Order: sequence, then structure tokens, then C-alpha cells
Amino acid sequence: MLFVFALGERAPWRVLATRGPTGAGRHSPPGCEELQRLLDASGLRARVGRVAWSDRLRLARRLAQTYRRGPVCLAGDAAHSHSPAAAQGMNLGLQDAAGLGWRLALAGSARQPEVLLDSYEAERRPVARASITLTDLVFWAESSPAGTAALLRAVVAPLAAPLMPALLHRRELTTPAMRLLAGLWVHYRHSPLSLDDLPGHGGLRPGDRVPDAAVVAERGPVRLHDLTARAGVHVLLARHARDVPPSTVGPGVHVHRLRDRPGTAVVAVRPDGYLGYRGTDPAHLGGWLGGIGALDRDGDPADDRRPRTGVRR
Repeated sequence: MLFVFALGERAPWRVLATRGPTGAGRHSPPGCEELQRLLDASGLRARVGRVAWSDRLRLARRLAQTYRRGPVCLAGDAAHSHSPAAAQGMNLGLQDAAGLGWRLALAGSARQPEVLLDSYEAERRPVARASITLTDLVFWAESSPAGTAALLRAVVAPLAAPLMPALLHRRELTTPAMRLLAGLWVHYRHSPLSLDDLPGHGGLRPGDRVPDAAVVAERGPVRLHDLTARAGVHVLLARHARDVPPSTVGPGVHVHRLRDRPGTAVVAVRPDGYLGYRGTDPAHLGGWLGGIGALDRDGDPADDRRPRTGVRR
């Protein structure tokens, strides 16, 4: 299989090819001659004039058995390796880093730091397993010599190509695909950090990613993602929700009342943008905040006075 993309950057064209066992053991970057042979074999009437950069990627399908052993935690490519098909690697790595980073920042104040740190693997490893399955499926469809995949590429795809412009304008078809590729399907509803005091109610559940929306806060209209962009945990109060105790407000916990959201619900948004708590009892909210380390061990909001871990280069 040979892919040719027009990029218009430093190199006007990007060439991507899959090689069989004949390429095994070859480590030198492909040069002009090898790329030209690939283009000639494909039937494309193109000439390679210059190679700005090239490399060989040996595909590996691996998933770490555990993401944490004592003080060592794995994230990104250290935790999982897979085909670049479907472009999932960067999303996985960034979400790993976000999920691990806020836990490391709060573990020193958490009531059960082991539970907090172990929840990282409980949340992220299943996501990596599902993403590896997706990349395997896409890579099979793109390059497998098997009969079904070859039939899809050689017969079904050309027949369906004229319909693609019309299909791409159908949001009910494109939205699920975009959510899948962008990682917006990820949720942590079964995480030990997801506490729901309103089971059976509709709407967002603890463990769901909080989507952006227009809301009306105390200072007026604002986008929800802008409101919760500041580092820390964000507590969102519905219009008639009870005020939270002063001990839950501070540098690490930010409280906002949404005047356009009726009801008495209280929700807490984790530092990585996922809902962690949903309920109506401020006491239960305080217990959840203390459990994840957003409050120090004396019940006060965690702040910058707590010793921090240094990084030595």
C-alpha cells in the first residue's frame, strides 16, 4: 500500500508505504531510489527530486501490564504502542499526561493516596486497549492482503467514492466518526473516583467528559470551558443549590453558581475536565474533595504552601 499526501510544507509531498517481510532487518532511512521504485510500482507518474526527511517505522502492538509500580508511572508511548493508523497516539498520550499529572499534584494531600494513584491505571489502561483495537482495525482495512480487506479497498471504496461528498455533509454520520477519532467517547463512569449521589437521573454522570456550553455565571454569560480553564477543581452550583462550606473554597477549589441552570444539583469538575461528583449534599462533596486531595489533611483547601516535587535535569 502506498499513500501520497499533498502537504505544502517544507516537503510538498508526504509518502507513506507499508512494506512486507522483505523490509525486515533494514534500518537505514529510505532514499530517493527506494521511494522512486515504490512510486513506479504503484503506476504513479511522479518523480522524486529530493527527500527532506525519511525513516522506517517498525509496527509494534504492546500494552503495559501495569501503569504503576511503586513510585514509577507510565504514560504515553511508554505505556502503549500501536499502529499510527487512525492517529490515536497523540490523543492517548495527552490524556494520559492530564490524568496522571493532576493525581501526582494532589496525592500528597489525599486521604487515600494509593487509591488515587491506582485509579490512573483503572481509567486509562482500558482506553488504551480500546484504542489499540481501533488502530488494528483501521490498519487491517488499509493494508491487509486478506480477501475481505482487499475487496473493500479495490471494489467497495471506488464504488462508494462518488457518494462521499454527500455523506460528509450528513452530521448524523460524520459526528460519531469524529467523536471516535478525537477520543470524545472516553468516560470513567466506573472509576473509583466517580461518585454519584443522584443515580438514575439523566444528564452528565460522574466520569463523563464535561462538554463546552454557554452558561450564565455570577459575572454574566461565559463559555463553560473558559469558566473551568483555571487549574484545579471546579464546583458548579445550580441556581437553587445550597452554598458549599467555606472550607471547600480556596486556591485549589473554585466554586461557581450557574444562574441559568435550575435545580439544586452540585457537580465537581476534575482538573482533567471530567465530572467527578454529582449530588446535592455539600458534606458529600467535601468528602469527595478530601478523598482526591483537593483539601489538605486539616480540611483546608490545598494550596501552594504544600511542598512540591522538584525536577532535576
